[in-house]
Amino acid sequence: QPIPSWCPNAAPKTCSCAAKYTGTTGNYTVGASIKHQLKNGYWNMAISRNAFNNQLEKYENNLGPNRGTRTLLLNSSETENKFRFDVNQNYSGLKLSYGIVAQLVSFSNNTNQLISNAVVDNNNNIIQPAVINNFNSKINFARLGAFTQIGKRFLDNKLGISAGLRFDQNTFTQTGMNPLKTLSPRISASYVIAEKITFNASVGTYFKMLPYTALGYRNNNNELVNKNTDYTQSTHYVAGFEYLPSTSTRFT
Repeated sequence: QPIPSWCPNAAPKTCSCAAKYTGTTGNYTVGASIKHQLKNGYWNMAISRNAFNNQLEKYENNLGPNRGTRTLLLNSSETENKFRFDVNQNYSGLKLSYGIVAQLVSFSNNTNQLISNAVVDNNNNIIQPAVINNFNSKINFARLGAFTQIGKRFLDNKLGISAGLRFDQNTFTQTGMNPLKTLSPRISASYVIAEKITFNASVGTYFKMLPYTALGYRNNNNELVNKNTDYTQSTHYVAGFEYLPSTSTRFT
């Protein structure tokens, strides 16, 4: 995400853009989980941390043997510290799961860009000053959520039906703590047509926050202009067949 859109050849690890831009990225993920057995199921708790760092540079005469003035320096990073706790239980064939999620998010972007050099006359008097863009932004906020799902099989286990509900919250946007804004129901069904053929169908509503690069954008007055944005919403309709010719082969 931090690699700018005007770099068309951006790759996961480097960005060359016909050798005009050079960049490096680094990332890591670490986590741990613990599971505890219950009478009718188990609970699971997991914590994790992932971080992404990106640096991009450009110099005048970047392709030549001697690089000139640096015209771009971009450093950006994003970090997520995650917590998840869920309970999974079975009551006479009725499967129930529920849980909560939480994240602490940190994002920063520091950009120094030389748009154009200063224009001087023969006596080195500045006719037009250099145009420089300096952008610095850092945001920290929390993301919260809760979910539940219930499912059961009928007709000698041929028909399976499950339904779920989820909501998400955040402390960054103006309406982010209203759970009704992201209430997302889902329902799915599966029916075993033959021994190796199953028909599956599902419909659900999903919500997603804007990328951190958009949330951290500031205008010329150093104001975060996207705090009034909402989650993007989508509704998915999925249906299809599943064929299992063997335990190691699957067609959908």
